[in-house]
Amino acid sequence: MLENVKIIMDETSKQSLDTLRGNLSELLAPLEELPQRLDAKLDGIKDEIGNLSDDTRKRFEDLEEAMDLSPLRKDLRNLAEGQATLIKKLDAISKALDDFEASFTQIDWDSPIKKASE
Repeated sequence: MLENVKIIMDETSKQSLDTLRGNLSELLAPLEELPQRLDAKLDGIKDEIGNLSDDTRKRFEDLEEAMDLSPLRKDLRNLAEGQATLIKKLDAISKALDDFEASFTQIDWDSPIKKASE
């Protein structure tokens, strides 16, 4: 009789374990899919971070290019050199006009008229 009870208990335990396994498998099914879903989400996040990184790098390069003052300095240097050259030319013209004026004032305008009237 004790053997029969033991078998019944074992059969009951086996049924209980089967039920527990079934219940646990239902509960664990979503957990089995979780790594795949997480991988997909992580891949999406990696792609988004990569895109943001590329965009940030491009914006930084654009900002660096915009802040690069080398072309502006070159243009300003050329402008200053052009102005210095213009000042030298204007100075030369002024000196030539001064020399012309000095030569012009040294002419004795009355002398040829006097000689012609004599």
